Amino acid sequence: MINGNELKEYIENLRLKASEIKNLQKENIKRRAIVIEFSGAPKAGKTACISSLAQFFKKNKYKVHVIHEAASICPVSDKHGLFFDLWTLCSTFTELIEILGNEENRFDIVLIDRGIFDALCWFNWLCAQGKFENKSKINLERLMLSDEIIKYIDIVFSFMVKPEISMQRKYANLLTDISGTIMNTDTLEQYNNSTRSMIEQYGKRFHHLEVIDTSDTEQIFINKEVTEKTLDVIRELWTGR
Repeated sequence: MINGNELKEYIENLRLKASEIKNLQKENIKRRAIVIEFSGAPKAGKTACISSLAQFFKKNKYKVHVIHEAASICPVSDKHGLFFDLWTLCSTFTELIEILGNEENRFDIVLIDRGIFDALCWFNWLCAQGKFENKSKINLERLMLSDEIIKYIDIVFSFMVKPEISMQRKYANLLTDISGTIMNTDTLEQYNNSTRSMIEQYGKRFHHLEVIDTSDTEQIFINKEVTEKTLDVIRELWTGR
């Protein structure tokens, strides 16, 4: 448990670092927005971290845009089908293209709640469940991993969490403990295995891929770790060092 004084010290140190890096931006040629994707199993702390990161950068005078998870509004009913994940990915990437292709949208940072790497993990899981052929999966991976696409993804934070912890978080404040089609320990473990496989197979194709295990970590420390790593990458991209 973090105490008030420690939290104030964390906040002040991060604020100073963010201010220093923002000033460095003025000394260098303005490039496109830094694009950060968050991937991970349900209840891994991903969305809470995105919210914290967005607020941190906004309060420190960075222009931030959040591309929210499209799965929650997907009109495809079969969550275990290819079309569900394909629609979700295309919806997210369409919004990203609109931002990057519009000169008027001069954002410093774009945060994506589920994107290309997340889609790779779910497509791999679907294929393992026999939902579509391996040949189709390979063709989709070639598209998603083409240089013209993944070059825009500067950081991927892949959130991992033990299935039992994920289930505890899901039902902690609910008056039911009935498992769902995705929210059950078997599916969550299968997804974790799929993620590990994609990290091993394709992790090096991304500029920066950071694995964050949230199983035994308080949300505030997760937020701090992600914020620090994000600031380090931004410094590197804006200054080349």
